[in-house]
Amino acid sequence: MWISQLDLTQWRNHEATRLVCSPGVTVLVGPNGQGKTNVVEAIRYLSTLGSHRVGS
Repeated sequence: MWISQLDLTQWRNHEATRLVCSPGVTVLVGPNGQGKTNVVEAIRYLSTLGSHRVGS
């Protein structure tokens, strides 16, 4: 399975972000505090319908 597109609206520091991916390896690169981890957390949340920030 691969993600072809991810749209984030008002998710943490992403007011409106569209991430378009191609099959293969996708790398998120940028300065600290720009939301790279928030993208990964959004993918995890959608795949498990849970957040690592909330205890079970």
